[in-house]
Amino acid sequence: MDPQTHDDPFVARQLDALMPTWTADVVHARARLDATIDTPRMSRGLVAAGVMAMGLVVVALTPQVRTYAQDVWARWTMARVDVVATAAEWPLTRHIATEGLERVTAQAEAEETAGFRLHLPPQDLAGVPQDFMVIGPQVVEDVIDVRKLEAALARAGATADTVPAAWEGARIRTQVSKSVFAWYGDFLTVYQSPLPTLDVPVGIPLNDLAAKVFLALGVPADQADAVGLAYAINPAYLLHEQVDERESVERVQLRTGDAWIRTHTTARGTVELASIARASGDRFYVVGSRSREHAIAVAESLP
Repeated sequence: MDPQTHDDPFVARQLDALMPTWTADVVHARARLDATIDTPRMSRGLVAAGVMAMGLVVVALTPQVRTYAQDVWARWTMARVDVVATAAEWPLTRHIATEGLERVTAQAEAEETAGFRLHLPPQDLAGVPQDFMVIGPQVVEDVIDVRKLEAALARAGATADTVPAAWEGARIRTQVSKSVFAWYGDFLTVYQSPLPTLDVPVGIPLNDLAAKVFLALGVPADQADAVGLAYAINPAYLLHEQVDERESVERVQLRTGDAWIRTHTTARGTVELASIARASGDRFYVVGSRSREHAIAVAESLP
C-alpha cells in the first residue's frame, strides 16, 4: 500500500518517512577488513562481523551458489537506524508491499493485533492516545537495475564507475513485522515496531554495491569505498531523505542514545513537523510532533 493514499495527511507523512531505502551486509567484508584493520584491536562487534563474513564468503564464492545466488538468502536483524539526506533520487528500483492497516481505539486491542506490548510515553508528557493504527507486515525490495544505477552514477559525476552486468535483478529485502502508530491528537504520534530484518542474496558483494549507491547519492569518490565497507560491517535500517530548503536532517544525542531528527518548516520558517527516528533494545521508534523540543522529550521517555 502506498502510504500517501492514507486519508490523514500527517499520518501519511509519518508513514512515508518510515520507508527504508537500502541496507548492506557483511558478506564480503572480511577480505577488506584483513587489509585495513589490525585484528588484535578489533572490537567485539567487528569480531562478530568478521566471523559472519568468514563463514559466508566461502559460500558466496562457490560456483553453484553464485549461479543460484538470488535463491540463497542470509538474514540479519538491524539494531540501529541511519539516514542519508540528499537531493538525489534513490538509484535502485523499489517495490513496497504492506498487508493493510487496521484502526483500533484501545491499547490492549492494538497489542493483541500487533502481537507485542507497546512502549508509550507517560501521560503527563503526551496525554492519552486517541486511537491506534496497526500496520500489517511490510516488505521493501530494492532491485538493481544496472542501467538505472549507472545513469545515477553518471549524474553524480562518477562516469568511470561501472556496474557488473551480473548484478542485474538482484534484490535486497527489508522486512518489518506488524507495527503500531499511537495517535495522540495535536499532531503527536508514536510509531514502533520490532527491529526490522534484512535479507540479502549471499552471492552479491553488498559492500561494493554500497560504495556505488553512496557514490550515486553524492558521497565523494575518495570516500565511497570506506563508507560502503563501514556500512556493510554494521547494517542499519536506512532512511533516505530527499531534503530541500525547508527540510533539515541531523543526528542528535538523546539521553537514551543516538537518534536522527528531521525537521520540516513552513515558508515562514516555523516548525511544521519534527520526526525523531531511533532504535533501542528490541524496538524501532519514530516520534512525530509539531514541536522539536516535545518530540525530543517524548523520544527520550521511551525505553
